[in-house]
Amino acid sequence: MKHSTQMAQRPRSLLRAGVFATAYWLMTAKLLSVEPSMDWRQLPPIPDSIGVAGPFAGVSGDALIVAGGANFPDKMPWDGGKKIWHDRAFVLDKTNGAWRGEFKLPKPLGYGVSVTTPDGLLCIGGSDATQHVRDVFLLKWSRGTLKTKTLPPLPQPLANSCGAVLGNTVYFAGG
Repeated sequence: MKHSTQMAQRPRSLLRAGVFATAYWLMTAKLLSVEPSMDWRQLPPIPDSIGVAGPFAGVSGDALIVAGGANFPDKMPWDGGKKIWHDRAFVLDKTNGAWRGEFKLPKPLGYGVSVTTPDGLLCIGGSDATQHVRDVFLLKWSRGTLKTKTLPPLPQPLANSCGAVLGNTVYFAGG
């Protein structure tokens, strides 16, 4: 009797597996047949003729923020140039507009973690011309103003790291 019950359940299991496989195949085929609807456009260049390395970058209030970072404005490092850290913050609030550059970080800083959150651009750690820092702050674009909110510092200095947001949690590692 036990053997016949197992035999009766086997066709149902195979039927369920077949239905699942068919549904999975149809969903995959549908997903693969959809063309992505991305519209890529080049944004205007940041108003710094040589650019910056290691800036904090992300989005707040529908605006792109690029803040801080470092570069060699006088001559390249292999020619004896001196690295300069910046406190400038550039905001692009219209994709077809111009960068606004009248904003500043609390101090020259770069090479930290930056992640976009619902509250603004979270900036974690980094370095200045002399040291790695424990600083954590939020950059928020609101009504034409870039606001900075200081948050509790890291337990130790951290630079050259990476980070991500998943749900309500910010993860960062390395450095």
